Amino acid sequence: MRTIEDAKAWGKAHEAECLATYAECKEIPDFLRSPRLEAIWISGCWLKDAIASAGATDAQQGEIGFCHGQRCMYADPWESAVAYANEFERQKTVADRPGRELAERLIRENTGHDCGKDGGKEGIPQETR
Repeated sequence: MRTIEDAKAWGKAHEAECLATYAECKEIPDFLRSPRLEAIWISGCWLKDAIASAGATDAQQGEIGFCHGQRCMYADPWESAVAYANEFERQKTVADRPGRELAERLIRENTGHDCGKDGGKEGIPQETR
């Protein structure tokens, strides 16, 4: 069973390498770069390494990594990464699937807003819809 402490130790040991790939990533606009996003990136690097060593295919690594990024909008990046790694090691899959459904579920769970109920227009005055 993986632990947050072990994951963070890996992150510390590989921080320079992970941050170099983060700096090279052209998909992240400069205005979004932050220490929080760095933590998400490094924990995601650890997650990819952990599940790859457990036999995850490139496609699984990508999907699980995307789920991790989505979940990190509301959760601790290291806790999320470790939970996904442990789930994958036990089941060779994870229950979450990346995309809109996961995003909407996370919004409901963390804000109480039912974003799918009326197309996300709840609370917006009728005249501005």
